[in-house]
Amino acid sequence: MLQHVIALIDEANSQDPNQQQHNNKDWPKERLYSERMTDMLNRFQPDADELMHIAVRAQHIKRWCSPRSD
Repeated sequence: MLQHVIALIDEANSQDPNQQQHNNKDWPKERLYSERMTDMLNRFQPDADELMHIAVRAQHIKRWCSPRSD
């Protein structure tokens, strides 16, 4: 179930029109951010539960849809 939820979050964040380059690859900005945050969680708390993994992965879900100016 966790992998399905992560896949849905990744699918949503992959729609980000803003691109960022990492390791010579263009990434949707929020998709890259969520991947990086998951990597950090795995380093700092490798035994984190599923809810923490979902929260970390989804913390900026579709962030580009809500400009900070709003």
